[in-house]
Amino acid sequence: MSEIIDIPINNTEVATQLGIATSSLRKWCLALENKGYTFEKADRDKRLFYGDDVIVLQFFKDLVTNRNMSMNNAATIIANRFSKENNRVFFNGTEVNQVDKSAFYGETESNQNKNENELMVSQSELLNILRTHQEQMMITLKEQLKNELLSDLKEELAKAQVENNDQLLNSIKDVLHNQNEQINSNLNKRDKYLVESLRETIEAKKQIAATEEEKTKKKWYQFFK
Repeated sequence: MSEIIDIPINNTEVATQLGIATSSLRKWCLALENKGYTFEKADRDKRLFYGDDVIVLQFFKDLVTNRNMSMNNAATIIANRFSKENNRVFFNGTEVNQVDKSAFYGETESNQNKNENELMVSQSELLNILRTHQEQMMITLKEQLKNELLSDLKEELAKAQVENNDQLLNSIKDVLHNQNEQINSNLNKRDKYLVESLRETIEAKKQIAATEEEKTKKKWYQFFK
C-alpha cells in the first residue's frame, strides 16, 4: 500500500484499476478539479495519481455508477468530504485508506436525505408562493375584468341614451308635423267654410235686394195705374 501512496502513477494505470476508459477518467478529474479537489501535475500539465487519489476516484466511481449520481453532484460530495494535504487525503481527520466506507456512505446518505428534505420544504414554500401569487393575479384579473365590463356597460348605456334621445326627437318631430298638418287642414277647412258662408251671405243679400226692388216696382206701378 505504501508503494501506491509514495509512487505516483499515470492516468492509463488508474483507468485500468478503475475499469474505465481514460477519456472517462479525464472527465471525472475535471469535475473534481472544478469543485476544488487537486491532483499533482507533471510536465505538460499531465496529472499524477497517488494511492489516496485512486481511493477517492473509487468513491467517485461508486457514486456515479452504482448510486446514479451526476458527475457534478458526486464531485461536490467528494470535494466537501475529503481534504488533501501533501498528496495525502483525509476524511474527518482519518486517512482515506483507513476510512470505513459505511461511515462515508452513511454520512453521504444522511446529507442527501437532509438535502432532499430541504428541497421538499423549498418546493412546498415555492408552491405556497406560487399559489399566493396566482390568487393575487386572479384578484387583479377580476378587478380588471370588472372595470372593463363597467366601462363597456357605460359606453353601451351612453349609446342607448343617444339612440333613445334621437328616437324621442324623431317622435316629437313626427307629432309636431302631424299637428301642423292637422292645423293646416283645419285652417283650410275654416277658410273654405268662411268663403262659402260669405258667398251665401252675399247671394242672400242679393236676393233680398232683388225682392225689395220688385216690391218697389209694384208699388210704383199701382200708384200710376
